[in-house]
Amino acid sequence: MEEKQPRRLGLPLGIGVILLPIVFAWFTLRRSYSSGTRIAAFVWLGVNLAFAAVRLAGPSY
Repeated sequence: MEEKQPRRLGLPLGIGVILLPIVFAWFTLRRSYSSGTRIAAFVWLGVNLAFAAVRLAGPSY
């Protein structure tokens, strides 16, 4: 039985993950993407959420 090669992250999806990870990271959960791609997308999502939380919890002037 032949194993399928993981799909490469295409340019449009890659740009989407970088610019709007809250939406586009979920598309990497399809079977065709590697675990490394999924981990990278969700780590980037977590970093963005952490920065958003810090910014929202920061001092209001």
